[in-house]
Amino acid sequence: PSFGVVRNPYDRLASMYCHARSYNLMFHLSQDFQDYSFGSFCRALLELEGRSNFLHAYSVGPNPIDILIAHSLTQKSYLILNDKIGVDRVLKFENINEEFKKFITDYKILNVDPVLPHKNSPNRAAYKDFFCKETKKIVKRMWEEDLDEFKYTYSSPEYN
Repeated sequence: PSFGVVRNPYDRLASMYCHARSYNLMFHLSQDFQDYSFGSFCRALLELEGRSNFLHAYSVGPNPIDILIAHSLTQKSYLILNDKIGVDRVLKFENINEEFKKFITDYKILNVDPVLPHKNSPNRAAYKDFFCKETKKIVKRMWEEDLDEFKYTYSSPEYN
């Protein structure tokens, strides 16, 4: 049995922004930043949409811009195999512990700890605190496929 994990696209973008800021990747995204605001980050990321792919980004090495572009691809694109979702189950990050436990129980997988470690817990505001009308539209434009496929909305629950 196989599984993939997806994350609320709004939470994902807020997390990408915080990561880019904390690792000084904003400059790599655009040298023309007038500020390092969330809105500027979203607009710059949208401009880069479709310029790279995941395999290229990781085959050429840790180029910050390629890694940001790879992370901006839809989550569905990572899970597609032969034009369909290529895993037995898609788990949601927001409920990862419950869903992983159910996965190993349903598939009768033995000798696996159902409690997953959580590293890199965010020390940031809730994703809803980052967004305005414009940035919500950017998420819909970039990741509408994920919103539809995995039934996410702006109001979806956050990770606890």
